[in-house]
Amino acid sequence: MADCNVLCLLHLPDQHCIVAGCEDGSIKLHYLEGHPASAAVDAVQLPTVLAGHEGKVTGLAALPGGLVLSCSEDRSLRVWDLRTMKQLHVSAEVAGDVAERCMLCRHCTLGKAGSMLQHLL
Repeated sequence: MADCNVLCLLHLPDQHCIVAGCEDGSIKLHYLEGHPASAAVDAVQLPTVLAGHEGKVTGLAALPGGLVLSCSEDRSLRVWDLRTMKQLHVSAEVAGDVAERCMLCRHCTLGKAGSMLQHLL
């Protein structure tokens, strides 16, 4: 994570990782001790970068099932599956004040994040 300017962090103890939202629009994962990839020297290298945002990633929230919600200054909200390292959903050009939505994303509880996800899908 040293190669990006980190704007927000999300600790996911169940996945043994820290997720960082970066100024360059990327989302980077750092696997912690206890994650299967950190134990074996000969393990297959897992992807550690999620790409898709075109602006600074300003908020991250954990969702059930190993999903992460991200928001960005590009006015999009995205849902990522950390098990497959794939983007599942994007809501581009979110209406309203993006700063307000990013604050909601950054500080949302599981209930608020679930409601937001249902609204987006």
